[in-house]
Amino acid sequence: MKETILLYNLDSAAIRNKIKFLCIQGGIHIRVVEKNQYDVPIGTLAFGKKEAAIDGNVLRVYARLYGIEDDILKTAGRKRITQLVCETLPDRAGDFNEALMDLGANVCIPKHPRCDTCPLSAFCEAFHQGRVEELPHRTKKKPQQELCAACAICIRDGKVLLHKRPRTGMLASMWEFPMTLADTSGESRKLLEKELQGKAEQDLWRCTHIFTHRIWYMIAYEMGDVIVPAGEYQWFSAAEYKKIPLAGPHARLAAFAEKLL
Repeated sequence: MKETILLYNLDSAAIRNKIKFLCIQGGIHIRVVEKNQYDVPIGTLAFGKKEAAIDGNVLRVYARLYGIEDDILKTAGRKRITQLVCETLPDRAGDFNEALMDLGANVCIPKHPRCDTCPLSAFCEAFHQGRVEELPHRTKKKPQQELCAACAICIRDGKVLLHKRPRTGMLASMWEFPMTLADTSGESRKLLEKELQGKAEQDLWRCTHIFTHRIWYMIAYEMGDVIVPAGEYQWFSAAEYKKIPLAGPHARLAAFAEKLL
């Protein structure tokens, strides 16, 4: 089989031509891979292997073509479409994969597909059922939950008060500054004062921490006289809390609190 070099992300025509010249001299086949071909399997591009290339464009085209009701972002839907692509893959798999991607990118687009120019419209289930805007089905991303976090910086004898999170759930078994969550900063502050039976004085530190599915808008308050609640609370010096796992943004708060000790 003739050796093939694939060129990716090479916009310079001068460099491309030099490489082509050297490859011709060495009897090596060369192929420039365009940006819309980056998802095509290397085996298909270089060796003409019958490998299916499944990207968002292909998933959309096949979901409409076969009227597939499964969610294309879930395993079952993707697996079903992959099987269909493999079953319909011709010998010239590389050209087929590229054509499918081009069709999805330029004709069978997500909104307002250009069915009047589509070469597959005569065979398309979604087109004949008038459901091209409805298909494919895909899970909508849930909006990130936004919460206001009130944290307490309680200092006693050169140590700060920390709380150990529950053994299950988010940031399990990690340590944090006493913290309450609510929809507004005012609510979270009141909950914190109730939890520690003290007064949240001046806010000393602010931070926005973004998780995958939620956002914490954090404010740390100075709190002097507090009553330590029941549960896993403990006083730590800076040297001591550097040796324990701190929960996410609380490590940053700990670095700030160290300056106050």
